[in-house]
Amino acid sequence: MFPFSIIIPVYNEEDSIRKTVGGLKSFLLNNNLTSEIIAINDGSTDKTKEILETLSDIKIINHQHNKGYGAAIKTGVKEAKHETICIIDADGTYPVEAIKDLIAYLPEYDMAVGARSGGKVEMPLRRRFVKFFLILLIKILTGVKVPDMNSGLRVFKKALIKKYMRLIPDGFSLTTTMTICSIVNNHRIKYIDIDYHSRAGVSKIRPIKDTYNFFIVILKTVLYFKPLKVLLPVGIFLMAAAVALGVWSVFFLGRFLDTTTMVLFVSGLQIFILALLADLIVNRIKNNDDQENSF
Repeated sequence: MFPFSIIIPVYNEEDSIRKTVGGLKSFLLNNNLTSEIIAINDGSTDKTKEILETLSDIKIINHQHNKGYGAAIKTGVKEAKHETICIIDADGTYPVEAIKDLIAYLPEYDMAVGARSGGKVEMPLRRRFVKFFLILLIKILTGVKVPDMNSGLRVFKKALIKKYMRLIPDGFSLTTTMTICSIVNNHRIKYIDIDYHSRAGVSKIRPIKDTYNFFIVILKTVLYFKPLKVLLPVGIFLMAAAVALGVWSVFFLGRFLDTTTMVLFVSGLQIFILALLADLIVNRIKNNDDQENSF
């Protein structure tokens, strides 16, 4: 099997980092897999840094201050010496054994993702609800149903993340952004069911703020690549609402609500035209990029 780089973003994981790294080492040894392990200490304020320094056969990179989950992974990608990347969280929630199954799908696929839908998934109810809502939003905007849009266990080609590096945020939205970019640009993604264990230590997820950020990232990314998917339905809805309001007012009120109706219709028409122009611009940029890459 070809060599790959394992990247572990680490922030205040003193309770689990030793076990996580140890589990990865044992897994690689038992399966005769060639890999490097890169731990990105993202400005931890507990004993994480001291524990990492006692571990052998891993590469440690320290951020002077906390930059974010996405920033840590991007640092790891830049330092990785192999063209295949595996990312896994440091909190012990993901089964390391699943890495072998994920790796097996590359290079046929551009990315293989461990979907947290196996037989044992220990996830708080509120996170399950948020996950369901975001997956539904992705389905509405892209037409594709994804089993898990932000799983922290995935394997992908380095070229894939480098292609969209400018769009990937420094926070928790890295995995979501990678998923959306891959979907709307027709990259090949393979999902396999995995278990998900309860974490050691305290979760870094901020339920309200991070859910809002996920929502915005999904909209922005789809809008960036497929503006018609977002803007066209809004424009058509407003114009249809204007027509319906006009007909209703004439037949049931006996007068035409001209101001409200016209505002709705003109707003919808403007958004409709904006959607078409945005789509033309996106396609023009994409064609230029394709031509540049062909030379």
